[in-house]
Parts: sequence; C-alpha cells; structure tokens
Amino acid sequence: MGAMQGTVFNIQKFSIHDGPGIRTTVFVKGCPLRCIWCHNPESNRVQAEVMYYKNLCIACGRCVPACPQKLLSLEGQTLQVRHDGCIACGNCISACPKQARELMGHLQTADEVFKEVARDHLFYKHSGGGVTISGGEPLSQPEFVSAILKCCSDRNIHTCIETCGFADRKAIDQVMPYTNIVLYDIKHLNDSQHKALTGVSNKLILDNLRYIALDLKKEIWLRMPLISGVNDDADLIRQTAEFILPLKQYISNVYLLPYHTLGISKLEALGRSTEPCIGYQPPKLEHLEILSDVWKSYGFTVHISGH
Repeated sequence: MGAMQGTVFNIQKFSIHDGPGIRTTVFVKGCPLRCIWCHNPESNRVQAEVMYYKNLCIACGRCVPACPQKLLSLEGQTLQVRHDGCIACGNCISACPKQARELMGHLQTADEVFKEVARDHLFYKHSGGGVTISGGEPLSQPEFVSAILKCCSDRNIHTCIETCGFADRKAIDQVMPYTNIVLYDIKHLNDSQHKALTGVSNKLILDNLRYIALDLKKEIWLRMPLISGVNDDADLIRQTAEFILPLKQYISNVYLLPYHTLGISKLEALGRSTEPCIGYQPPKLEHLEILSDVWKSYGFTVHISGH
C-alpha cells in the first residue's frame, strides 16, 4: 500500500490553520471544482505544470533553446511564454539562473510522503497536531491519500483531510477510516449559485456532508470561504446554519474564511486568465462578526480566519 503513487505539489511544515496543533500539510493535485476564489489554482489539474514568475525573469534567453516544445522566444528584452503544449519536462527550470520557474507537481509514493511528514512526529506529539492532506481535492486521489493516512494512523499520528466533498461514496469510504477530523468546505447553499461559483452542483457535496456526519460519525470542521456580495448575505448564512443544525453534534468548529487575492498572481504564473477573479473583495471584519453571531445564535463555535 505504501508503494501507491500520487501527485503532490507541496508539503508545508509548521501549519497551524489546517487542523489542531502544529501540522504538516500535504497538498495533492487535482480538483473537480473551479472556484472563482481558488487560492491554489496550481492544484486544479492532476498533471505537473510549470509556473513562470515574470517579476524574477531577466530575459537572458537561456531557457529558449532548452524548451523541446519551442514554446519560448525572446523579443527584444521581453520573454514570450506559451503555456499550452508544455510537457513540464523541467528543462527551462534547470536553465534559468534566477529561479523564475517552478515545477508544480511530482509523483511520490505514500511511503516517501510519510517518511517526510514523520520527521516532525515530536512536534505533533507535544502540540496535539498531526498531518493534514489538502489540495486540490484529496478525494480525487483516494488510493494514494488513504495509503498516506493509514501510515500515519498506524503510527498514532493525528490526521485530517480538507475536502470540498465532491466525490463518489467509494472514495469517501476509502479515506475516512484513517481520518480523525474532516475539514469540510461549504461554498453556497443555493444550487444554481453554487454551479456559477464553482462549476458543479452542491447536491453531492451536501449529501456527502450528511453521510460523513450521520453515518460515519466523523468530527467535522466546517469551513466557509466568503466573498463580499456573493455568498456573505446574512439570510443565506442563517439558512446555511439551519441546514447544518441537524448535524450539530458532529460540527465541532465553523470557520469563516474571507476571500483573498493570492490566487491571482498564481493564475498569471500559470498563463491563465485572471478575469474571473477581478473585482471580488473580502467581507469587512464588522460584517464577518455579524455572520459569526448568526452562527453562534444556533450554538456553533465560530472562528474568523486571520483574526
């Protein structure tokens, strides 16, 4: 099982927002949603990708002959980059003297990932922390993720996954036996609005939330990414709290996550359009506190991320 391979794009040490205590967060590639606020767009596609940071480039041209696909050209003092057709061979990365490129995504075995995360076992033990699998969407690589989590579980390392919940029941059943806490995202209660914001229906997501709580009886930290004027209406939050209320005994925390613009620079580095993100703003702190009070009025423990 430990030889199972998957695609990872980052392993972040000393995470303190992805579950209890000090944690190591493993970010896997691949996600079925296309959220307009996504702050990790490099995680959307399963395959490896090369990010190009224009601000670091000195237009020396060394990468041009290195690209076997001939996607790079130097025009005056400007490097022209075409992303379509890139095979992520890494030749341009090796040729660049200024680290203006970065490979996002590489194959690892579950044993290799576990070996790296287990190095911080003492931090987990003394802080009540552990390992969190994030993404992307962990349930898009269920065999790989379950293998990592089983390695952790077998060694008494606390485990979390962060999920959008858009996955088939088989994937959930593979991963949940080795998961202590589920960090579960709810983007919008209205199905048509959810489709507009993420590209998919929320019906499977809400059904899976009920299944994980009522059938599997897992502890859940509910997370709500919030955009001003999009999904931060107090009446919508009230409706969401009422929908979640029957699951309350399994929802130990509710996190309100204000939108931020980190994903825009990443989209630029990937050569993708930033137009869908333009104009969106995070809710003001005063409004987040009002939304927090709505949740608290139903008896939930609420946190505002970053405050």
